[in-house]
Parts: sequence; structure tokens; C-alpha cells
Amino acid sequence: MTALSEDSPLASLGVFELIDAMPELCSLYREDGLLMAVNRANERMVGLSREALVGRFNLFDDDRVIGVERVAAYRRAFAGELQVLPVMQVELRTDTLGLELRPPVLWLETTLVPLRRRADGRAAYVLGVSRDVTALMDARREIKVQRETIAALDAAHREIAAQRATIQALSTPVIEVWEGVVMLPLLGHLDDARFETMSASLLAAVTRARARFVVIDLTGVAALGGASVGQLVGVIRAVRLLGARGLLVGIRPELAQAMVAAQLGIEGISVYADLRQALRACIRGSAAE
Repeated sequence: MTALSEDSPLASLGVFELIDAMPELCSLYREDGLLMAVNRANERMVGLSREALVGRFNLFDDDRVIGVERVAAYRRAFAGELQVLPVMQVELRTDTLGLELRPPVLWLETTLVPLRRRADGRAAYVLGVSRDVTALMDARREIKVQRETIAALDAAHREIAAQRATIQALSTPVIEVWEGVVMLPLLGHLDDARFETMSASLLAAVTRARARFVVIDLTGVAALGGASVGQLVGVIRAVRLLGARGLLVGIRPELAQAMVAAQLGIEGISVYADLRQALRACIRGSAAE
């Protein structure tokens, strides 16, 4: 454990027995930088016997071995100042030592204790006590990665939701053709979600524009089931309650059959073959008013 003689002042104080019993990594350095003792915990962590290091390694010979910052802290400790170092990464340089170490990188929380102070305040020895927090730092890094992943997923979900809302808005565009007339061209498949979005957008536009006519163009609709026909009729009735007249355009034969079969009271709903006829009806209705 030590390169000091049994009758050394530190030996008489029981320093060696104390550090050997400690679970933390302990190293004892002489003021010239020579390593004088390490404990069993240090041996197990680094993977080298005491004989390979004690009396051979000098921390001032090459400050790259344990890091420039740590060597500077040791110098301050030899000057008599207790040093409490923040957690830092220590990379043991195997190429400098010429020895195979295990593991090469550690996260250590270190306290440097000056021993055997002289009259001028300087210390003859410095005891370094390091707590290995590598596992803790790895866990924190893993938690950070997980949090960043969760944040990225949340951001992606928000972006997808925004894109979905944009697509829905674009898929049910309400166009104000001219004063008092709005048009809703429908394309593709109409499901419950689209009907809900369509209804909200259309009724808001009717109120905002104070529309008297609402033209719903079904030319681009692929198909409508019985439930969808009922929803469509419900939208037209809601438009009527707002004081506007609903006009349907572009009803194909199969769609007409579905609307009749649904028996949802489509009487009174104006139907036109194409958009031109519907707009002419709006013009005539406006002129009549």
C-alpha cells in the first residue's frame, strides 16, 4: 500500500490503515509529486496493483495523466489550501504511463486534504479522496437523452397535429365568391372528422360574411354513405337556421340515390347540375331581394 517506512510520521498516525478502510479512491502524494500510497479501492477501480504505481508515478511529471485541472488543484493543496473539486471527467492516459489501465475514463468527485503542514503553511503530503460517480453520470446522461427524445417526440407530435390541422383546413376551404355568397368545394372521402371540420368552418364563414347563399359543390366527392348523407343534410339545415340558403351542386346519380334512400327530408334543398347554374340562381336571388 505504501512506499513509506513504518516509522514515518504518517504511519504513526494510522493514515495508511484509515485510507485502506475507506470505500472511496484514496491516493497519498508527497510534495514533490511522488505517489506514496493508494488504497484497495483504488487498485480495484484502476486495475493496477500498488506496486505498479506507488513510488513510481509522479503527478508533476506529466499533467496530462490525471488532467491539468487536477494537477493544478494538487499544487494549491500542497500550498496548504483544502481543495473540493467539482465532478469532472478524468481520463487516465495509458500511453503516458505505459501501463494498461481499467477503465480509461472516470467521473470523479474529489477532495484534496493537506497533511503535515509546516510553519509556512505548506503541506508535506496531500491526501486525495475521490468518489467514483461514473455510474451516476451515465444515468444522468441516459436520463438527459431520454428527456431529449421525449421532447423531440412531443415536438414531432405537435408538428404532425399542426400539419393535420392545415391539411384539414385546406381540404375544406370555404371561399367567399362575392358579397353574400360563399362556396364550399368538397373533394375525396368525407368522414366524421372532415364533416365536423367542414361544419365548423362553413358556419363560421356564413356568420362572418353574413352570407345569404351557401353553395356546396359535391363534384369531387368520391362517395357518400347513409350516415354521411345525413350529416350533409344536417349542415344545410344549420345553414338555413343562420338565415342562409343552401345550394347543392354536382350530385351524381349514385349520390342522388343515396340521398333519396336516406329519407332525411331533403325537400326544400336547392340542387343544381353545375356551379354555373347555382351561381346564376344566387344572382337572381340577390336581384330579387
